[in-house]
Amino acid sequence: MKTCVMPPTPGALALAGALIRAARLVAFPTETVYGLGASALDDTGVANVFAAKGRPADNPLIVHVASPQDARFLVEWTAEAERAARHFWPGPLTLVLPARQGHATVAVRQPDHPVAAALIRAAERPIAAPSANASGRPSPTEAAHVEADLGGIIPLILDGGPTGFGVESTVLDLASTSPAILRPGGVTPAMLAEAGIHATTTPVVVSQGASPPAPGMKYRHYRPDVPVIMLIGGERHAGDALARWAREISEHGGRPAVVAFEREAAGPWPNVILSSPEEMARELFRLLRTFESDADVILVEAPRPEGIGLAVVNRLEKASSAVLAEEDPLPEEIWRVRRSGA
Repeated sequence: MKTCVMPPTPGALALAGALIRAARLVAFPTETVYGLGASALDDTGVANVFAAKGRPADNPLIVHVASPQDARFLVEWTAEAERAARHFWPGPLTLVLPARQGHATVAVRQPDHPVAAALIRAAERPIAAPSANASGRPSPTEAAHVEADLGGIIPLILDGGPTGFGVESTVLDLASTSPAILRPGGVTPAMLAEAGIHATTTPVVVSQGASPPAPGMKYRHYRPDVPVIMLIGGERHAGDALARWAREISEHGGRPAVVAFEREAAGPWPNVILSSPEEMARELFRLLRTFESDADVILVEAPRPEGIGLAVVNRLEKASSAVLAEEDPLPEEIWRVRRSGA
């Protein structure tokens, strides 16, 4: 199959809407990451999403709607949902609510991106869409990332340029007895609290054999083709620790790459020094994809787990082969990978 990459012109949007109505797949930008869209009302289209991504069958999808009014046709709309939508829709907040029919719950959100909104209008139906990457890979924040993973598999990618937030939406469970954040994202716990929604942030454990209520809870995600090592709790000497590890990898004949906040981590290896957790959220997935071709090991300094940093740490935990403190040695597995030539 030939995959067309097109700017979101009126003609391209009309074509995309027709493809969605015909149970075909379209990748499109949102304000978080690129999504892989199918008609939420068509079982064949939804099945095609799972097949194209190689996604586990029990990993749920998020349904993207044009308005809160459209969401009411899919879920039991509550006073808490109305409050959340009034404050954060359109935007990077997904609400898990009791389904009107079929599944026990449905995850819904109204995206805040003109291309996503235009596609939903063109398709004339809600669109089920996970991130538009091969399952387990870093989420795509540019059309080129989608093409790298799904080129030749899907018919159309709408290229709307780089996305804004860079990490997926916050998922808020409103179907249980009390609100709970199932996945941190662009809407932080403090922002929810300011809107009068007090949600727990304790990770929800999905038991063996059970289906998760939201994506990103059960399976490993976001991993590039080389190991990622995450440094935690290194606010004072993080740069020195990362530089020490990078030198050690280089001395063993390996190629390190570093993503950090401290200039001390820079050196004669590929490196990006970021200014804030917000910038890391925007750049993380792009950097993981860029450095996987330039390095054997990617070393990343984690931000403090607060605000948007909570979402970044969540993604890094899932992407990482090891989580280390600054005094820790590099794991032995790194050298076994080098010796095997993998």
